[in-house]
Amino acid sequence: MNARSATVIGLVTGAVGIAILYVAGVAMPIIPPGMVLLLAAALLVGSTRMRWAPVLGVVIALSEIAGFVLSGSFRALVDLDPVTIFGGTWVRLAGVVLATVAGVVATVQNYRGAPVAA
Repeated sequence: MNARSATVIGLVTGAVGIAILYVAGVAMPIIPPGMVLLLAAALLVGSTRMRWAPVLGVVIALSEIAGFVLSGSFRALVDLDPVTIFGGTWVRLAGVVLATVAGVVATVQNYRGAPVAA
């Protein structure tokens, strides 16, 4: 598996985590914007060969991490009640962290040895 594929897997996993949270009853819009952004970024990163595409995955994943921290959702990482929110939070966080790290690696790989524009 290459870093680009891992970025896509991380983005989709983050979206699955949001879907789990939605089903568990966490208050969010009918169509969660975070899930839409993560899936759109996964589609772009996975379906194109543009060198900069993984950067978009990193930006979306970092914005999801920022929202996670700023909303205080990190408390759900240690609170087992209810277990669906606990699990969904871990899935979401694991996905966006994977997407961030893999996206950075994919971007570095894409630009390593690339010709410098004059």
